[in-house]
Amino acid sequence: MKRRAPASVFAVTIAVALLAPLDDTLTAHMVQHVLLIGIAAPALALALPTARVDGGRWYALAAAAVVTQSVIVVGWHAPAAFDAALRTDALHGLEHLSMLGGATALWWVLAGTRPLRGESVVALFLSTLPLTALGVGLLLSTSPWYAAYRTVSDQQVAGAVMWGVGGALTVFQGVALFVAWLTTVDRARTPSPPRPLRPLNRPSPTP
Repeated sequence: MKRRAPASVFAVTIAVALLAPLDDTLTAHMVQHVLLIGIAAPALALALPTARVDGGRWYALAAAAVVTQSVIVVGWHAPAAFDAALRTDALHGLEHLSMLGGATALWWVLAGTRPLRGESVVALFLSTLPLTALGVGLLLSTSPWYAAYRTVSDQQVAGAVMWGVGGALTVFQGVALFVAWLTTVDRARTPSPPRPLRPLNRPSPTP
């Protein structure tokens, strides 16, 4: 039951992101990327089985996931790669699949491993720095970055979507992660109530 809700959110988000006509403008295209990275990926991660990961292994996984996600995001938004993906359907599909896969792996480390860690919030915000930088760059640029989208005003709105909407979503998710971690800490500190003692069954006296 706990996994059914995020699985449903994932399915609906994927349908909207991939089936709706979101390639007509750069703004719509960036909405698609925010949906894949910011909503579909965490929903899919929450629908996957959890696993216990302790000590240094968690930090190694978190670091690898943050770096991988950053490379994927920056790489696909580089003008040459972005334009190539728009020209080739197979490459475009690989772009979406890698973005979704990288973000899902990151979110599984942050929210799918046990015990939950407060450091997950830091890792989440670190992972969004490339998207923030890209959004600010698109917003402030006065010349088009991509061959398929030559309207500067559309590009600036796309940057605002990546920076503003993506940033607000990250803040909400960071707060949710922090609250979930605090809840687990409180539960661990709360002592279990003592178990009631069972009365001794004494043999009844013989007449």
